[in-house]
Amino acid sequence: MCVLMQSLCKNGDLLKAARVVDEMVIDGCTPNEGAWSMLLGAFWDQRMVQEAVELFQVEMISEFAEADIGIQDKAF
Repeated sequence: MCVLMQSLCKNGDLLKAARVVDEMVIDGCTPNEGAWSMLLGAFWDQRMVQEAVELFQVEMISEFAEADIGIQDKAF
């Protein structure tokens, strides 16, 4: 995953990279911190601040959902 993200970011295909992350989250996978950091940094470097903010919001939602699932699993 990191190689794909790195390649997309390096080539300036940030929106494609963001779609990859979105699909991962939709499919129930949680991208690691490196993937989030790489993509957020690339958006920031390209002055795509709105996209960076939106991505950060997706990251926070997925992190809270993962934490909530962990809490529910422990309850049963």
